[in-house]
Amino acid sequence: MTNSNEIEIAQRLIRCKSIAPNANNALKIVEKECKKIGFKCTKLKFSEKGYDTISNVYAEIGHGKPHFSFAGHVDVVPANKNEWLVDPFKGIIKNNYLWGRGAVDMKSAVACFISASKNYLEENKNFKGKISLLITGDEEQYAKNGTIKVLKWLKKKRIKINNCLVGEPTNLNVLGDQIKIGRRGGYNGVVTVYGKEGHSAWPNRTKNPV
Repeated sequence: MTNSNEIEIAQRLIRCKSIAPNANNALKIVEKECKKIGFKCTKLKFSEKGYDTISNVYAEIGHGKPHFSFAGHVDVVPANKNEWLVDPFKGIIKNNYLWGRGAVDMKSAVACFISASKNYLEENKNFKGKISLLITGDEEQYAKNGTIKVLKWLKKKRIKINNCLVGEPTNLNVLGDQIKIGRRGGYNGVVTVYGKEGHSAWPNRTKNPV
């Protein structure tokens, strides 16, 4: 096993007050660390009327298949210091735990993405396939100019991901106690039903569409 630096990277990310939608400082760290280990990084900015312009980072190394991608975000929700036992933006290690806004959701995971990639690349100099990181700055707020737009960009570039690991916390009891192989999604639609209104005392004169 090579030297790992995920804790140090996670601390630096936590110390960035990357409160949505302003995650540029944290994304710069991701980009810098990825470039150190040979990734080609592309900064993607997306806009949509009525929403903030958001920066995202797509980093990749290697060629062909299989294409394994790590997906995550570095933006966080605000933190009230008065409600914390420690400064939420200091990245303090206390009682063998790393404390701070985003430590769980999900800057530690992003740091582990980078560290795991580094270790793998050092141990597999001639690996076949591609590794990528898809890191967004728009998950905690409106999620309009983040992952959705990056995936559309990838499709336009004809870049296909074969397998993806999303580092969102899914544990129930102990940190890291399970890995889930699926994720619920959302679907919006409009349903129009037709009937004939009337009084409940005369149901025979109505037509209930339900």
